[in-house]
Order: sequence, then structure tokens, then C-alpha cells
Amino acid sequence: MRRVSAVAGQSSRHDAPRLWPAAAGLVVIIFQTVSVGGWASFAPHSFVTDFPGLGLRWIVDETAPSEHFVRDVGFLHLALGLVALRAGWQVVRGPRDIQRWELRGLGVGWSFFALLHLTFHATQTEGLDAMTMTTSLTSLALSLAAGVVLTLAPTVCRRRRR
Repeated sequence: MRRVSAVAGQSSRHDAPRLWPAAAGLVVIIFQTVSVGGWASFAPHSFVTDFPGLGLRWIVDETAPSEHFVRDVGFLHLALGLVALRAGWQVVRGPRDIQRWELRGLGVGWSFFALLHLTFHATQTEGLDAMTMTTSLTSLALSLAAGVVLTLAPTVCRRRRR
């Protein structure tokens, strides 16, 4: 049961701890969208040849995608990152400013993307060593988990009365 403060329509300070799952999911999604999106958008050749960095190389296909395609994927990630940043801003402002439909909409959309992405990579492991496959699939599973957590996280959704 939700606690309500003495002022009608405002959530109490006891609701703030309920936001940490949504905040954690947003941090993961924002990190992934900004890092992948920025890299693919502004350094597409490096993205294809060096992703994910740190000496690992997850793109092993010799027929690299076109620069146009890689940049488009990067721009899409940045657009999703912008939506996640807006939702994150609301979490930072406090429980009274959060809109459930924004968090859940982002969570459902990201979960769908992440599930398809994980499924594809789980079935395309040829040419990957065990370390590369493990780190790739773990990263994608974390991405999916972030979307699911954001979708299911209990949130306070009353707007501040003006």
C-alpha cells in the first residue's frame, strides 16, 4: 500500500527508495545508448573495427556494413538515449514528477529491442571465442534486464499539483 502525505496528491518521502530499480535500469540504458550511439554515429569505421573496445572485437564479419547504416544505428541509439535521459531527469527531480507511462514505455520498447538483439547474437556465435561470446551475451542480457526492470519497477506517478 502506498503512503500518502498530508497534502492531497503528493507522495511521501517514503516513496523515494522505491525509485532505485528504475534509476538503475535508466543508468544502464543511458550508458549503453550514449556510448554505442555516440561511437557509431561519429566514428563508424572505428565502431565496426574496434567494438566494444578494451582489446575485444565483437564484430567478426568480413563484410562490414556501410557507414550510412552504422551511423543510422548510432543515431537511433542516441534518440533512445535522449528519451532515457528525460526519464532519468524525472527520477532525479523526485517521485512526484515521474510519469509511469514514460518509464514503462521506454522499458517495454528497450526490452523488445534487447530481446531481439540478444536472440540474434545468441544464435550467431560462429567465429567467436569463449571469452568474446561470454562478454557479448552477458552485456546483452544486462541490457535486457535493464529494460525489464524499468518496465516492472514500482514507480510513483502522481504529478506535482500546481
